[in-house]
Amino acid sequence: MKKSIKIFAIAIIGALVIMFFSNVVKAQDDMSSDKMKMKDDKMSMGTKKMAMVIPGALKPSGRYNNDKQVFIKSVLDIDVSDKTAKSATFPLLQGWTAKGEKTYYIITESSNYDDAKKLGVNYSPIMKFAIGTQAAQNVARGNGGKIKFKGTVDFSPVRVLIQGSPKPFPPSTFKPGAIGDADYSPLIVMPDGIVYNAPQLANNTGVQDRVISIDYDKMTIKILISDGWYKGDKFFYHLVTDASDALPAAIENAIFAERLKYLPTGGAL
Repeated sequence: MKKSIKIFAIAIIGALVIMFFSNVVKAQDDMSSDKMKMKDDKMSMGTKKMAMVIPGALKPSGRYNNDKQVFIKSVLDIDVSDKTAKSATFPLLQGWTAKGEKTYYIITESSNYDDAKKLGVNYSPIMKFAIGTQAAQNVARGNGGKIKFKGTVDFSPVRVLIQGSPKPFPPSTFKPGAIGDADYSPLIVMPDGIVYNAPQLANNTGVQDRVISIDYDKMTIKILISDGWYKGDKFFYHLVTDASDALPAAIENAIFAERLKYLPTGGAL
């Protein structure tokens, strides 16, 4: 009888020990879960704060929706849900032509790191090698401090692209839908020496063929973007606005900017 009571007592003690450690583990799990939740909440608050501070920081739509897939910060909206019309909405800027007429452009890259960070555009230091070459145009400040361009674009031509025969490529007939004048280049050198990639996309002659819509009140412009491949990832999006040759300009719905052919080659850098 005493032996049975002893065994029973040991069993109760063992059960109590198991319950104690189970509660400890559960408490630790709960604490860990609470800490993770607090961390997630802080990260969420940080993301919301960043989204309020940095224009274009909100996540885009479609497949373009995780932290590893980002676009330049200044972009206001990205829509890749429509397979035939993937687009990005940029802030639209207004400048002046040499004749004093309005021209509209965007900025996608800057050659200066701090400036690129401030504007929310791509940092492209290699563009500084365009300074002093015919590949870039020097600009000044005009009325209201707005950029005064020396060269501009004629958007009035109708784009022509007819496939070849018997093989589709090269095309039998092609013509760009936008042609830069003798002084035009999307690469502009500011008075302080910073180089921008600032393609002009609209003026009194029309708009660039990739433009889907323009809101002149809100100063935004919606532009077609293209997908492609990068390091084995097919979900890579890029924007083509200008080309140095008439054929790729016609194929890509780009501006024929002949001055770009004077860019230094890789070997010259």
